[in-house]
Amino acid sequence: MVDVMGHFAMAALWALPAWYRWHGRVALAFVGFALATAMLPDVDLLLRHYHPAIQHHGVMHTVLFVTAIAIVAGTLAAHTLA
Repeated sequence: MVDVMGHFAMAALWALPAWYRWHGRVALAFVGFALATAMLPDVDLLLRHYHPAIQHHGVMHTVLFVTAIAIVAGTLAAHTLA
């Protein structure tokens, strides 16, 4: 069973610095985006059917994965919005 509240709690925790730094709609939009993507680490439940080396609670549930995805998404967003 997927622990949905744990995913939402971690997303809110990671979004907290942005909530503190930004104000108004930007902060609300960012936190909403973080909560909307909170279940992204559980994509490994689908991917493990296609590749036997992928396991649930593996690399996609690490701080390293979250950081790498944040860097890629932030870079794409910065280039798209610029």
